Amino acid sequence: MYTRGRKVLESRSVVDDERLDGLEAQLKEAKYIAEDAERKYDEAARKLAITEVDLERAETRLEAAEA
Repeated sequence: MYTRGRKVLESRSVVDDERLDGLEAQLKEAKYIAEDAERKYDEAARKLAITEVDLERAETRLEAAEA
């Protein structure tokens, strides 16, 4: 009886370890995806800021040319 219970617990332990490994892999992938998305957002925000400055300069030149 003791041996059967022990085997059941060992089996559960193996299943839990495999599940934990899978969850850790999913977490690692999710972190990578989140970091990549953050880098892409930062790059897009930087490009937008540059474009807005360029637009303001172009509008200023246009106003000066029309005057």
